[in-house]
Amino acid sequence: MMVFGCFSAAWSRAAEIGSAAPADALRPDPYASIHAVEIHAVKGVQQVEGLGTLMKWVSDLGPGKPMMGLIAVLLCLAGPRLAGRLAIMLVLCLWLRELLAMVLQSPRPYWFGEGIRTFQTPPLTTPTFSLPSGHATAAAAFWFFLAAEVRRRWAWAIAVGLTGAVCISRVYLGVHWVSDVVLGSTLGTIWTLSFRAAEPRVTEHWSKLTLRARVGAALGLGLGLVVVSGLVQAWVLGRVPEGVWPPFGAAARQGSGAAWSGGSVCGMVLAWAAAVPWSVTGDSWRQRWRRLGFAAVPAAVYFLRPDGLRLSTYLPADAVALKWLVRFVAGAFMGWAAFYLLPRLWIRLGLAPGGTNSCPEDGAR
Repeated sequence: MMVFGCFSAAWSRAAEIGSAAPADALRPDPYASIHAVEIHAVKGVQQVEGLGTLMKWVSDLGPGKPMMGLIAVLLCLAGPRLAGRLAIMLVLCLWLRELLAMVLQSPRPYWFGEGIRTFQTPPLTTPTFSLPSGHATAAAAFWFFLAAEVRRRWAWAIAVGLTGAVCISRVYLGVHWVSDVVLGSTLGTIWTLSFRAAEPRVTEHWSKLTLRARVGAALGLGLGLVVVSGLVQAWVLGRVPEGVWPPFGAAARQGSGAAWSGGSVCGMVLAWAAAVPWSVTGDSWRQRWRRLGFAAVPAAVYFLRPDGLRLSTYLPADAVALKWLVRFVAGAFMGWAAFYLLPRLWIRLGLAPGGTNSCPEDGAR
C-alpha cells in the first residue's frame, strides 16, 4: 500500500505542475505534419459505406473478450502450459504498448479530426493515446504466437490475415492513424519473436529457483510493472498542460491499466511457482469438453456482469492509490485462480489427470 500511496502523492503534484504550465508548452498534436497527410487516408477508407458493424466485430479480434475467451478455451482443451505462456506474453505486450502510448502522446483521429466518424452512438471518448495501436500490437503478438506454435503455413496465413484485418478496422473506425497500426503490428511481431527467443533461458533459470525465490520473483515482476508505469505517468502529468487535449483525452495520461497488468502477471507467475500437477498427456476429449463446460459458468458471470456490479464504480474518483491497489489485487487473484485454483479444482472433480508437472521447463515448445 505504501508503494501505491507514494505514487498517488507524486501524481497529484505532477498534475498541479501540468495545470500551471503555459498553454503553448506542447503542441496540441506532436505529429501534426504526419497526421495532416494520414487524415486523408482515414477519410478515404471511411467513404466505403456500410462496413461499420463488420469492422467493429473485426476490431474485437484485437485485445478484449474474444482473446481472453480463447485463452480460456485453450486452458481447458490444450492445458495450462500453452494457455499460460500465451496469457503472460499478451499481458506483458499490452503493458509495454500502454507505456509507449503514454510516452509518445499521440491523439486519436476523432479527437480533433473534423469529419472523422467513429460509428458509435454515443460518440467514442476513448481515454488512451493512439500510438501505437493496442489492437494491432495485440493482434500481431497473439496470432503470430499461435501460428508459431502450430508451425503450419495455413496458420501463418490466417495470422497475417487476421492481423491485417484488425489494422484496417481500426483505421476505418476512426480511432487510429495508419502509422499507429503499422507501428503496432511491427511492435507485436518483434515482441512475440523476442518473447519466444527468451523463453528457453528464462525457463532454465526458473527451474533452478526455490519456491520462495519464485514467489519473490512473481511479486517483484508484478510490482515492478506498476512502479515503472507510475514513474512514466508522473512524468506525463507534469509535461502535458491542461486544456491541450479534449476533456476525455486528459484521462489518457492515467496508466491505471498497468495496475491490472502487473497484478495479472504476478498472479499467473505465482500460479506457476507451485505448478498444478496436470498436463493434457493421456487426457480424454470427454474430460476436456467437460472442463470447458465447467469453466464457461464463471466466465459468463465475469463477461456478462452489468457495469453496476464492477468494483471500480464504488471507488471514489480521487482515490488513485486505492484504485491501483484494488486493480492489482483483482488482477493477481484472477491470474492465480485461472492457472492454479481452477486446475486444482478440476483434478479434485476428476476432470483432469494428475501426476505430470505443468511447469514451463518440463517440455520444449
